[in-house]
Amino acid sequence: MVRRSKWRRQIDHRFERIPRYRSALLHTMATFGDGFDLEALEAAYAAEDPETISRVTALEGEFAYLVNWLVQIAELGYHELLRLDKAEKASGSPLDRLVALGILSERRKDRLLTLAVVRNRLQHTYPDVSAEEVHQAVLALLDELPALVRDYRRWLEALDG
Repeated sequence: MVRRSKWRRQIDHRFERIPRYRSALLHTMATFGDGFDLEALEAAYAAEDPETISRVTALEGEFAYLVNWLVQIAELGYHELLRLDKAEKASGSPLDRLVALGILSERRKDRLLTLAVVRNRLQHTYPDVSAEEVHQAVLALLDELPALVRDYRRWLEALDG
């Protein structure tokens, strides 16, 4: 059995968790009405009762975990590329380096960074983030998630090959 590097073990761990948290996110979204209703989410953002606040917090947390892991997979993967001498250390973020290496498209990187901004704002300046912003970000994440996971997996499988 081939022993994976610490980078690959951390990547694998995140990949294992993504389907579970995607399912949890979908479940929580359903608590805001059929089709993840924006008006229901807006009402929940204004609610005072603990149960509704907990549903909002769950939605935001599941969103944040998924975005964190997508960004971390890119960062860890870049370290794996460096370890394998398949990339040279250069200036710029790991996401920028993956674009330069042709692993990610500029568009996909920009969408992921946009999601990361919403995640950061949720974690650090919660009152400034609207229900509509969260609604849009969650839908964008779910739209982008399959392609990002597919692209990451192809890239990592090519490293193994």
